[in-house]
Amino acid sequence: MLDSKHDLTIISLESRTIETTYSPPGGVNAVAAEAGLDWVFLGLQSGEVIAYDLDRLVLSPFRIPNLWKERSTKAVLCPVVSLEIHPRDIGALLVGYLEGAVVFSIKKNEPTLFLQFELPPGAPGADTDPAIIQAARRPKLSHALWHPTGTFILTTHEDSCMVFWDTKDGRIVQTRTIQDSHVHIPGAPLGIDADPGGIFNVREPIFRAAWCSGENPENTSLVIAGGNSMGMHAKGLTLLELGNTPPYLTSSWEVLSEHFASPKRQRILPTPTNAGVVDFCVIPKASPHYAGANDPVAVLAILETGELALLHFPDGHPLSPTYLLPVSLCLVHPQINLFNVTMFNRQKWLGMEEKRIKPPVFLEGGSPLCKPNKRYEIRAVVQTAHQDGMIRIWDASYADELENADVIEVDMAGVLQRAGGLTVKALKMSGVTGEMVVGMESGEVVMLNWRKAATPAALPPVDLRTEGEADEAGKEEGPIMDMRARANPRIREGMLPLFMLKDNTSEVKVVECSDVGFVAVGHADGQLKIIDLRVTCPLPSTFIPSAR
Repeated sequence: MLDSKHDLTIISLESRTIETTYSPPGGVNAVAAEAGLDWVFLGLQSGEVIAYDLDRLVLSPFRIPNLWKERSTKAVLCPVVSLEIHPRDIGALLVGYLEGAVVFSIKKNEPTLFLQFELPPGAPGADTDPAIIQAARRPKLSHALWHPTGTFILTTHEDSCMVFWDTKDGRIVQTRTIQDSHVHIPGAPLGIDADPGGIFNVREPIFRAAWCSGENPENTSLVIAGGNSMGMHAKGLTLLELGNTPPYLTSSWEVLSEHFASPKRQRILPTPTNAGVVDFCVIPKASPHYAGANDPVAVLAILETGELALLHFPDGHPLSPTYLLPVSLCLVHPQINLFNVTMFNRQKWLGMEEKRIKPPVFLEGGSPLCKPNKRYEIRAVVQTAHQDGMIRIWDASYADELENADVIEVDMAGVLQRAGGLTVKALKMSGVTGEMVVGMESGEVVMLNWRKAATPAALPPVDLRTEGEADEAGKEEGPIMDMRARANPRIREGMLPLFMLKDNTSEVKVVECSDVGFVAVGHADGQLKIIDLRVTCPLPSTFIPSAR
């Protein structure tokens, strides 16, 4: 683990203790590790690469000097910005500097290939300003990646250019942006981002890229964060599905170049909010090799706001983190805007195990840490309301073994059947009955209880009209709406909606849920409403007007 102070901390998962902490001689910009290797490589801001021995817990004698400074003595600042081990040859290391990339052979202890990208005058690159295009330029490197088989190298640059290199002789196979190809050729079109009116769009830098493969390492795709126009409204990750790589020995140069110029499919993996993605991690299905990008099942993205987004790969559908990630990560997926703590009886909480159709988990193994049991059988149950209207309920008891560690989830977007205006302003839960009341900023109040799901045909009819509001034909409706039919069909037993107070005259400020079946709701205009949940036909709401 590398922290913000550039200290490397080694943690033993077997003994659950910190083995040691190492402070490198300078800041660390890049880290490379392999599941079958006892070394972890650290790329320093000075341009050197050192290796720390994880088995002996000492700094190894292996050290790579600043290779680019040895090649170009005029280079002033050449820090390491990227570091990656060859996917099929553990003795080859790809080191990315600001000026270019170097392939270093650990077996020969010498560099074998230098790669530096230069745009000649007239080549558009990723720029849309004709004044800049007429000058020769060398955009700074941001990342360097291996092809999953090691046949090609991809370098991404600060101007959002992507360059594909041949690893045999270092020739450029193809250059492209996310939208255009052949951008290193003078006279190529400016691309779709150019504005003939004289106003030029600025592209985002490429924050991160991953070269993924399917079960067959030759079937590859690129996941890219950034690189689009700054004026784009749709934020997210870009997926370029390249398909099967042509055979290197029997394919012509034109076939290889066209393979990277024309992806089989290009799509945007949308993030839940309008914030851009600054970093991401692909989660493989089984193999930890190929830089952790072999046959990925999901993508975990970090947004500009500090939130997390979990997306299914490759279609980009959002995944619920409730059953896939630890609770600590669920707290920022998305961020919390309200929380509440309820003290539950142990027997009551153990009976609240949600039964729903769950997705297959990808984080498996290990065993929970056993802690001493507390003397009193009271559970501290936390309810958290998130910015997307999702409510999660989980046991936060301290210094105790969690007998029911499952997280209960309530989707207010599905209950209210809308996508916007899902800010939860008040939240309360009863530790005796297991009932919960949720007050929304838009004025609705939703009451839920723990029960088994029933088909709509099996639900008994309930008359929810208040006295004096129904005409002879019985067409008028009261302020309380039956919500039992809006239960999530994937849940067989869980926290399901019961009723909704839809008389949203003003914002809900406070709610209270008693242990005997009464709900109290306080609005911003001073009204107080009390609802009885215990009768088949709920009593009319009690309206207490403001004393103002």
